[in-house]
Amino acid sequence: MVKITFDTNVLLSALLSETGASYNLVHLVAEGKVTGYTSKTLMEEFKEVVQRDHKVPLERAEQMVDVYLQFLKLVEPDIRLDVVKTDPDDNRVVECAVYSSSNYIASWDPHLTNLIEFNDVKIQNPGKLLETLKEAHEIG
Repeated sequence: MVKITFDTNVLLSALLSETGASYNLVHLVAEGKVTGYTSKTLMEEFKEVVQRDHKVPLERAEQMVDVYLQFLKLVEPDIRLDVVKTDPDDNRVVECAVYSSSNYIASWDPHLTNLIEFNDVKIQNPGKLLETLKEAHEIG
């Protein structure tokens, strides 16, 4: 099974558009066609951003996290990496991916996508990753 670690921005984007690449990628996880990963740290970041940027009340933000955790696997990485120098918070996404042995990181963040790959984890935006899944894994 293909394993994907989701950056917070992809989970947010999936909520904002039911026709976009982020939504379609998250939907593949919900359908059980790929395995999705996140961490407690990333879910905390999600809650903060959705409250701050989208004015979602805390209780609703927690409900959103609960929905995601129905199909995303929650891991707690015990490693610390310093790969993304320009935005150290992005290292939490890479740590989650390495710890979970993910094949891919889905992210819209150029700090991550510009890395292209780290420790055999390919880093792609959701649109590109959907293409890769279809071509390389016949998932789609």
